[in-house]
Amino acid sequence: MKNFIALCISTFIFCQLSVAQSTFVDNPESVEFNPMTNTYIAAAQSANKLYSVSKGGTPTVWVASISSPHGMAYNAGKLWVCTGGNVKKFDATTAALDATISIGGSFMNGLCADGAGHVFVTDFSAKKIYKINTSDNSFSVFVANTVKTPNGILWDAAAGRLVYCTWGTNAGLYAVNMADSSVASILSTTYGNFDGVVQDNHHNYYMSTWSANGILRSDSALTPVSLVVSGLSSPADIYYNLANDTLVAPGSDDTLTFHFFGVIDTTADTTIDSSTAIMAIRPAIAYFTTRYESGKILCTWSMASSNASEINIFDETGKLVFRDELNSEDKENSYKMYDAMGYHKGIYFVHLRNDKGVKVSKLLIE
Repeated sequence: MKNFIALCISTFIFCQLSVAQSTFVDNPESVEFNPMTNTYIAAAQSANKLYSVSKGGTPTVWVASISSPHGMAYNAGKLWVCTGGNVKKFDATTAALDATISIGGSFMNGLCADGAGHVFVTDFSAKKIYKINTSDNSFSVFVANTVKTPNGILWDAAAGRLVYCTWGTNAGLYAVNMADSSVASILSTTYGNFDGVVQDNHHNYYMSTWSANGILRSDSALTPVSLVVSGLSSPADIYYNLANDTLVAPGSDDTLTFHFFGVIDTTADTTIDSSTAIMAIRPAIAYFTTRYESGKILCTWSMASSNASEINIFDETGKLVFRDELNSEDKENSYKMYDAMGYHKGIYFVHLRNDKGVKVSKLLIE
């Protein structure tokens, strides 16, 4: 009976966490997380605006006038936005326009950053991918022919490649070889009209599909494909927040919906955060803090979390930049210090993992 009750509680918590909560935005086409403001940015193509959105909060205008914004990408304090045949770059803190890169493309649609000084943008109509140098805004054609119509695009850090999803019937995923810009099909499906593609912390792929009005998932080996979210309305360019394992989907019914795909700790207390009306999970790590000081990264966690197993550091693009497996001494001390030489200035997400889940701390290196 005890196990049955535990199962019921676990199922209840899972259902509560899996329920998507909607935020209303004028016809959102794309969504991106802005770590400088700790909010999501939604591109409203029909309203010609960018909105700042907190889950459960009321959207506010972030950029009041931008022509038909589509795909977006955050990189090193800047927000890059597709608009018509061009790409605009905004200061992610002030929302001031930093530059307009006049590519002259047909229909700039998807964006991603590789965390190494480059932004890549798909041209939906011309079937091309452009490469932009973030330091001087110069650009060039990186892929001259994407074979099928490209839409959303991501930087697959684990594999060191670009991956884009395709529009049309039998939609799928293509990978770009960074050495010679050649493309190869890595996933074919019977679904149609893929709009966005993202990855989670385990390198699973998620694709938004209009034909099924939902979200598909495939593992890192790209073998099975399953529909994990249904009932959406033409889901567009999705975003996956690695810090809280939440996928955000913009829909043509003026909504942003939030979908939790993380590890659920059924042994821990759960609380309702009244400011956002979402379920909060407390892993068996009571607290975990990080700070940058004199060229060092200092990590401290609770003594009760002696089962902590590893620390991973991700940059603001979601790229894994450091991993450390904790030894018995580290666990006993509940403290670790790392050399920060080689880290660029910006925001990082530090993950402390134990057998119950992950605790995340945001770190600013100045």
